[in-house]
Amino acid sequence: MLRSSFAAAVAPALACLILCLAPAAATVLIRDDPGGLMDAYEQKYRRLRAAGTSVAIDGTCESACTLALSHLPASKLCVTPRARLGFHVVVRVSPFGEAAIAWARTRAMVRGLPRSVQAWIAQRGGLSTAMIYLQGRELRATVRACPRRGS
Repeated sequence: MLRSSFAAAVAPALACLILCLAPAAATVLIRDDPGGLMDAYEQKYRRLRAAGTSVAIDGTCESACTLALSHLPASKLCVTPRARLGFHVVVRVSPFGEAAIAWARTRAMVRGLPRSVQAWIAQRGGLSTAMIYLQGRELRATVRACPRRGS
């Protein structure tokens, strides 16, 4: 009886010790994400930011996926050599399936990006319905490179 009551008393403390010493949040990996609804991505990135979660982009991150640059602190975001960010104007689709460019939302989205990305977009003539890609050295000059595994 004494043994089981001791175990019952110690178990919560032991569990807390293990959980309290564990890393707060694992790194979320973004790989080949075509984007989607801006509001959904903004919510997702706000939750990740609030949780202090790190995010690594490995592969293509297009459209609303690129909002990670606006919503996550630079210290919590990194890119691998495979990373490629695709940008275009914000498009709204009506309930009848008609698409229209949302210029005000596009301007607001661009203003939320790091200044270096804003400059990169401006150097290419701004955004249009065609995707433009930030990748390679240009991307790594803007977003820190992910640490190599085993480093």
